[in-house]
Amino acid sequence: MKKFLALALVIVLALAMTACGGSGASADTPTDAANAFLKAVQEQDTDAMAKVYQGDPAEMDLIGDTEMDSENIPAELSALLSEQMQQFEYEVSNEVVDEDTATVDVKITTVNIGKAFEDSINEFMEKAMAGEISSDTTEEELTKQLYAAFQEKLAAAEKDYEGTAVLNLTNVDGKWMVDQIAQTDPLVNCLTGGLMDYSNSLTSGGDEAEEGAEEAAGE
Repeated sequence: MKKFLALALVIVLALAMTACGGSGASADTPTDAANAFLKAVQEQDTDAMAKVYQGDPAEMDLIGDTEMDSENIPAELSALLSEQMQQFEYEVSNEVVDEDTATVDVKITTVNIGKAFEDSINEFMEKAMAGEISSDTTEEELTKQLYAAFQEKLAAAEKDYEGTAVLNLTNVDGKWMVDQIAQTDPLVNCLTGGLMDYSNSLTSGGDEAEEGAEEAAGE
């Protein structure tokens, strides 16, 4: 399950932060810069993002030291994740400037990806506990089943996730720029519809439940 979580997180973040470029961006104020950055993420416009973001848009280190990659994720699931990720709406408020640094509050409303993922994991565990998964099922087949369950839940997910984050900005040569965003930043959790919250719940308190599911499946 952790492997599937890592794979899903990789593809979600990759789709959120990379693509082609195009439009311009204004950053006269911290609010301008924040709006331009979020619009660029929403439109997957790395050129526009680069104008208001201090990190490298194509190489944002948001997934940590995971050794997983996204190449084996089914194309249909990848496309669906991309589509759902772009559904987010944002609202920037409460600009606070302190000389050459500033913060703004960001409210994100988006598809509840975290709940969709949680529901797919729970469905898998219920099947395992009920003995519906054969003990000789391969890891590859288990992963396929999880992908299928996640895709089904994601397709039916509601756009009812709301989250808030604070963006930090710096005035660089008279232009406001969004500071580089870490993988643990609350904004990442918001953009992924709470997926990081569920990821953290798995790694901090889900080990026993996961081991129980694996034992029930004969792992």
